[in-house]
Amino acid sequence: MRILFNDLLQHSNAPGELKSPALTENFFLDGNLHISFNEPIVFDCVGIGGCDAKELKIALLSYVEPENTVDGGCPKTEQISQYMDGGFPDIAEAKLLDAIDGGIFGYHDVQPNIKYIGSGLYMLPREYSVRTLRVSLEGGTRIGRLAFGRAFDIPTTPAKELSYASTATEQLSVSGQLIPGAGGYGYRTLSLDSRYKLGPEALREIEAGYKIIGKGYPFFMDLESDVYKLPFSKFYGIERSQKNWVFQGGVTRFKYSMKFNFEECF
Repeated sequence: MRILFNDLLQHSNAPGELKSPALTENFFLDGNLHISFNEPIVFDCVGIGGCDAKELKIALLSYVEPENTVDGGCPKTEQISQYMDGGFPDIAEAKLLDAIDGGIFGYHDVQPNIKYIGSGLYMLPREYSVRTLRVSLEGGTRIGRLAFGRAFDIPTTPAKELSYASTATEQLSVSGQLIPGAGGYGYRTLSLDSRYKLGPEALREIEAGYKIIGKGYPFFMDLESDVYKLPFSKFYGIERSQKNWVFQGGVTRFKYSMKFNFEECF
């Protein structure tokens, strides 16, 4: 199970509809959307929920290398800005974005299109460090939520618990007539057991994102490693006890256990 604990889009200028936990709060995208983060981020996955498009494109702008250089040995974005227009950030960054788009700095690491198959987590080929990016949708304009961050691969036991539930409540009349429930919806629940697999990195990421987790925000998940036991590979849902998580710790090493009980969200 790959899961995103810390959604970095919450610390950006993205529209509120894209940062909202409800996929029914839609953002209608006509063309391209530029997103700038409060500080350079590192991400290797994208969470997508409630999208009409079949494909989603992400272009990396103001790309930042962890070693303070972009490909080819040029200084990173902040350093380049100091040499352009006397260091005025707005003008410098605009020219930098144009330069990268035009290939002046030789950055050609183009992201592949993300094929959308349902609400969940989508892994990228590698980690990227960026301050600004552009999102483009093809074949659709509505999207419920976006998320960026680092996914953690948490091994789970072979046994999985999957169920299909409904909120519809039927009524039984005195005469014995069954009146079907109206206004309900069906959803999936999923239980995954991870025994002594949560290490210090995962706990740090949970701590970094707990401000959002504690508000009840649903998780984006990729279940490719568990698809041999499940009929789907993407999932978007809350964990029933996420507002009060209790981890079972080991005695001899820094490893925690947790049984996750997810409910699908829309």
